Amino acid sequence: HHILILSFTNRAVDEICLNLKKQSIPFIRTGQSETINQELLDQLIADKDFEEIEEIIKRNRIWVATVQSCNAWLKDMLNIVKIDELVIDEASQIIENNILGIIAKVMKTILVGDQNQLPPITLQTKETFQFKNTQLKSLCYDYYNKSMMERLFQVCEAKGWNHSITMLNEHYRMHKQIANLVQEYYADALISKLPQQQQNLIPKGNILVDSRLVWIDFPVSEHLFYDPLQVQYIIQILKVFKQYNIIQNYDKDVGIVAPFRVMIQAIYKELPTDMKAITIDTVERFQGSERKIIIISLPLHNENDLNLTEALSSDGRVNRKLNVAITRAQEHLIILGCSKLCKKSKHYNNLLHKIQSSGIMINHQELL
Repeated sequence: HHILILSFTNRAVDEICLNLKKQSIPFIRTGQSETINQELLDQLIADKDFEEIEEIIKRNRIWVATVQSCNAWLKDMLNIVKIDELVIDEASQIIENNILGIIAKVMKTILVGDQNQLPPITLQTKETFQFKNTQLKSLCYDYYNKSMMERLFQVCEAKGWNHSITMLNEHYRMHKQIANLVQEYYADALISKLPQQQQNLIPKGNILVDSRLVWIDFPVSEHLFYDPLQVQYIIQILKVFKQYNIIQNYDKDVGIVAPFRVMIQAIYKELPTDMKAITIDTVERFQGSERKIIIISLPLHNENDLNLTEALSSDGRVNRKLNVAITRAQEHLIILGCSKLCKKSKHYNNLLHKIQSSGIMINHQELL
């Protein structure tokens, strides 16, 4: 029984390989890797003749690769072995035409991912298929950049094929207070499995470090795409967490999410030297990562800026950018923004109500 495991990025493929190694499950990884050496196909077949290479391929049961790597060699490998089962991780990040040829050659396929997170990034504008055929419409084709996973999820929901969908609702990342912010996006409640994700904070006498959820209210930014006032407050917030020893490693413990490059550059420029290791980036580049403390900066000048911070699902039910940003946080989530402006979005308005009931909302002038 031969299994092929694919993912979109090399980092995700390496994570899969490392977990297989922890469980002492043998495999072969194709392509390039910075962390996997002994199991790399190139290493295993070096200086081998054709018969020896064929024997190595036949003997191996589990293959792990990126989608791009697999598309390069799958046809040749199928001449030697038959793949019985295909597992695609990060499936919500992969457009349909990248994997359709692979899926067509395998009897069973399992797609793993989160249809409520950001869709695949494409250079193509958001255009519809504009199918008129009733059967094609019933298969939930709408946008070119839609992943097969999201489309098939919608087909299964529409047709009541519940046996084809399984929700993995146990996670090992967010404290339950943070997870509760996005519970409504998922049919099954998210369950935190680590003991520390259930615990209350031990009070230390500071409103920032004593709260899991904090919204710091700012006026509308006077500038387009950045806010120098928020930049200064972010630095002070980091100093407070460092002072209370909650930050022990800037690189591993803290992430700053901002929607605009101008704001990212402004924050980085003002950071003290010892804080330069902090990852500051857009939500798109944070997908797949996690940090003990996540700071979300919303330097909004007008309602159009607010629209740029949203990426709605096809039914408008989920703000995917907001969902991804929130779910990067393990222990503390701090958001800086103008609540008056953000309330014009139903998704941010809903978030504000939740933070008011289970977290802290404070004006920036009262904080420091």
